[in-house]
Amino acid sequence: MFVDLATLTIEAGKGGDGLISFRREKFVAKGGPNGGNGGQGGSVIFKADQTEYDLSQFRFKKLIKAGNGQAGGSNNRQGKTGQDRVIKVPVGTLITDLKTDRVIADLIENQQEVIVAIGGSGGFGNAHFKSSNQQIPLVAEKGLKGQKCQIQVELKLLAEVGLIGLPNSGKSTFLRSVTKARPKIGAYPFTTLEPYLGVTANQCLIADIPGLIEGAAEGKGLGHQFLKHVERNLVLLHLIDCQNNDPKLGYNQIISELEKYNPALLELPQIVALTKIELVDKKFLNQQTKALQSILRSNHQLHRISALAHLNLEPLLTDLKNLINRQKQILAQQSIQSTSEDMVVFRLDDKDKFEITRLNKQTFQVLGQKIENFALKTDFNNYHARSRLRNIMTKLGITKQLLRQNYKDERIVFGIEEVGDLYLDEIIESHNQHDKVK
Repeated sequence: MFVDLATLTIEAGKGGDGLISFRREKFVAKGGPNGGNGGQGGSVIFKADQTEYDLSQFRFKKLIKAGNGQAGGSNNRQGKTGQDRVIKVPVGTLITDLKTDRVIADLIENQQEVIVAIGGSGGFGNAHFKSSNQQIPLVAEKGLKGQKCQIQVELKLLAEVGLIGLPNSGKSTFLRSVTKARPKIGAYPFTTLEPYLGVTANQCLIADIPGLIEGAAEGKGLGHQFLKHVERNLVLLHLIDCQNNDPKLGYNQIISELEKYNPALLELPQIVALTKIELVDKKFLNQQTKALQSILRSNHQLHRISALAHLNLEPLLTDLKNLINRQKQILAQQSIQSTSEDMVVFRLDDKDKFEITRLNKQTFQVLGQKIENFALKTDFNNYHARSRLRNIMTKLGITKQLLRQNYKDERIVFGIEEVGDLYLDEIIESHNQHDKVK
C-alpha cells in the first residue's frame, strides 16, 4: 500500500546528569572533585534517500525516539553521547511542525538531511565548578530534556515529468513502453491507484499518477491524492485518448482542475499527446488533431503517439528532455537571483532576556531562554544547586525585578512547565548576602 502522508511524534534524547564525586584514594589526603559531565542526548535526523519509495514505514510506527545521554562518572569520566536516530525518507518529503504550522524542511535532494529534534545537553559534574574560591563544590547539573515535537511528513513526488490525463487515457501503458516501470494496466477507469516512477532511455524521470475526474480539485475521486504530486514537476505530459468524440472536453476538464487546485500549474510547459492512434483511421485522427490545436495554450505542444505500437515515441521523448533542460536553467537562474528575506536572524543577546508575570496571588513565573535552561539543570533538592540558581538570578537582574513586586511569601516557577520552585524570602536573603560580598 502506497503511503504519502503520516503524523509522527518525535522525541530527542535527554542529556545525562552530571555527577557529584570526590577523589578517594589511599595516601591522598585531599582528593578534589572529580565528577564527570553527562553525555549529550541523541538527535532525531531525517535524511532523503533515493532508494526510498514512500512513507509506508510510518503506517504503524508513530513515535520516534533518539537515545539518552549517559550520566557522568567519577574520575572525570564524561557520559556516553546518546545515539542519534536517522530516519530515511524519499526524496521530495516535506516535514511540517504541526504546532506552529512551520515547514521544518523540504528534502528535495538525495542525501539531504535535517535535524528535526535536537538532543538535550548533558549537565556539568562538580569538577566543572571547582575554582580558587570553591575547592569543594557540592553541585552538579541535571541533563536537559531533548526537544519534542509533533510533525507531519508528506511525500510530494519529485519527478521531472508528471503524467496526467483522464482515467484510462493510456498513461500506464505509456510508462511501461518507455521505462522499466511496470504499473498495472487495464481497460477500465482507475487502473492506477498509486503513483509509479520510471526513467526513460534519455534519462527523463516520469511519474504516472492516478487519473483525474471532474471535481478532483475539491477532493473527489483520487482528488488531492493525485494533485499534490503534480506540484513539483518541471513538465506535464497530458495524454488524451484520440477515440474520444470530443478531445477538447477532456483537455479542458484537466486544465480546469489544475487551475482550481493551483493556478501556478498552468505556467508549467505541457506536451499534449493524442494516444492510441493505431485504433483510428487517418481522417478521424486529423479531425481530432485540428480540434485540439484550436484550443491549446501557448506553452503547450501537440504530439500523436501509440504507446502500444511504439509509434512517434522518440520525438516525444526528445521534446520532453529539451523542455526539462530549459526548465532547469530557468530554476537555476531564479535561485541565483532569489534573496534570503525569509531567513530569521537570532540576536545573540536574546537568550539573556527574561519576562516576569504573576500567575496568581502565590506565584510568579519567570520566562527566558537562559534562566529556564539553568532552572532545568538545577537539582532543586540540593541546597547548593538552589543557591547557585539564586546567584544566577541576581547576576541576570531577575532578583532586582522581583523585589520591585509587592510580595508576601510568593513562590517562583520557571518556564511554561513550571520547572522547580524557589521562594522570594530565600531569594532576598541570597541577594542581601551577595550585596555584602560586593
